[in-house]
Amino acid sequence: MVLLAPEPLAAAIRWGEGMLLVGKAADAAELVQCCRLAQADVALVAAPPGGDPGPVLRQLGEEVPAVGRVLLLPTPDFVGLREGMRYGIDEVIVLPREVGELAPAVGRARLTGRQRGGAVTLTGALPPRLGGLITVWSARGGAGKTTISTGLAQSLHNSGTDRVLLVDLDLQFGGVEGQLDLTPGRSLADLLPVAGELDASLLEAVVTRHGAGLHVLCSGGLGRQIDPGCGQAVAAILGACRRCHDVVVADLPSWLTDPALAAIAQATLILYVVTPDVPAVQAMARGLQVLRQQARVDPARLGVVINRAQRRADIQAEEIAAVAGVPVLAQIRADYWKIQGALSAGRPVVERSPARTASVGRDIARLAELVGGLT
Repeated sequence: MVLLAPEPLAAAIRWGEGMLLVGKAADAAELVQCCRLAQADVALVAAPPGGDPGPVLRQLGEEVPAVGRVLLLPTPDFVGLREGMRYGIDEVIVLPREVGELAPAVGRARLTGRQRGGAVTLTGALPPRLGGLITVWSARGGAGKTTISTGLAQSLHNSGTDRVLLVDLDLQFGGVEGQLDLTPGRSLADLLPVAGELDASLLEAVVTRHGAGLHVLCSGGLGRQIDPGCGQAVAAILGACRRCHDVVVADLPSWLTDPALAAIAQATLILYVVTPDVPAVQAMARGLQVLRQQARVDPARLGVVINRAQRRADIQAEEIAAVAGVPVLAQIRADYWKIQGALSAGRPVVERSPARTASVGRDIARLAELVGGLT
């Protein structure tokens, strides 16, 4: 990145991860020249003392549009902010008050600049192919989507699929790491600032390995402040994951957040998990309507999974399929004690050995056989 700022403001910068300074400039022309010669991807720009940052930002936008732009202000300045917005600034940081927010802001500006310049390419040794992306969602909490996500990913792994990754996209509370009793050192949250420059080695460094052989990208959101509008960054991360894995299974939150919608947009298959009772089916009808009308999801990418299926359920599979307007791909039997045992032990409900797998695990394994041919 390159810097155009007076010395007092420049001295307040704390250079963090992903922030490599390649040049300093004294004016707009020199800033543009530095960006070109050093192939910089982010420019840090401060308003001149008592001056207007508009001309510098305008010249940046016209001559190097793919460079991310971060405006540095010594105080919350309405005039400076207004000019920054007018000329397409990507991020605004007040120094030194918000110095801890600078590194994440630089990461977001870098991604935005690349998208603006039409250069959203993932650097590093990432294969050009894309693996399948299966999203597991339910508009109603407690439907069992995390249990099915973990079991589905483990079943795909057990079946011999070369590279399977389970991704937890509940960035506020998580769920997968608790269910599998994982303590991740790194997580998806660590990738957000550098989402536009991922390579295979960086992804490998943040993946957590479960004892059953499953690879998991934990959310890392618990106790951390994560921008709820990080959908573009999550889309880039999922794209990188798909280039490194044959199948990615994403466990979504019940709320359709920006990250969840980003996953749904590129999913090859969307599984909706519903329990066979009237309130759950009503919630399913509303949720699928939102996917069709607002997210513009092709019904051909949708399938329903009935969890806790019973012979004497309030609503049968044929009725659920009629309400959904899409096929029921699987029915997972109710097996409370087996599921509780797996949860208490921090393992998926699907065992490596079919002989040890409970009925609910066998149902999920059959689902994996089916969806393995659809992704």
